[in-house]
Amino acid sequence: MPEEITFEDLISLTKINADTTSEKFSGLINSGFWDGANILGTLSTKKLIQFPSGSLGQQPVALTESGKQLISEADSKSGADLDNLDLTTLIRVKNGATKAGDIAKALNLRSRDMAMHLYKLMKQGYIIYDFRSGALSIMLTEQGFSLATAGVLPSKNAPEGEAMAAQPAPQQMPQQQAAQAPKTPQTQTPAPQAKPNDQTEKPKGMSNMALIAIIVVIIIVLLVYYAFTTGKI
Repeated sequence: MPEEITFEDLISLTKINADTTSEKFSGLINSGFWDGANILGTLSTKKLIQFPSGSLGQQPVALTESGKQLISEADSKSGADLDNLDLTTLIRVKNGATKAGDIAKALNLRSRDMAMHLYKLMKQGYIIYDFRSGALSIMLTEQGFSLATAGVLPSKNAPEGEAMAAQPAPQQMPQQQAAQAPKTPQTQTPAPQAKPNDQTEKPKGMSNMALIAIIVVIIIVLLVYYAFTTGKI
């Protein structure tokens, strides 16, 4: 597969399906017939498309195996995490670079590698493109602008050890804390003894008073008897 593949080539290939003709293709890229024909000619030279027999203007366009493999490769790489090159690319676009070729030269990248990175950024929602009059311009989405402004890769792209260190320790639910807390022996507090009610206390108090009264009477009787026997009364 030729290494001079560009982002424009890759996007152009994604526009081609089983019903695409040379005339329809021009409308798919918002370009005139001759601009579309020029792009199709370039793709054919790179052996990415072929022209089965057909009439002028309605000539069918079909992907070759190389064209299909290129799209498949780009799709398979589009889900990878962003890297520093992707971040640098977004920053370049934020600073005014809109052409894939200019960004590739500034970063000293092959156009094919640049195409793969831009395709990934497009699939993940960081850039969009405008294909018009046979030329493709790149623009940032809101998500891409935020990332380029921050200048830091998303946390999911950090090494696993750093990502784990950056995450706060999960807080335990109260039920879990209670379950993991050390158990201390509980001392049983003796149940308070029931106090006798007033009905049980009154008879006891009355019996004591009666006993005292009897003793007093006995003492008086003894004293009177003693007085009579001694002649003091």
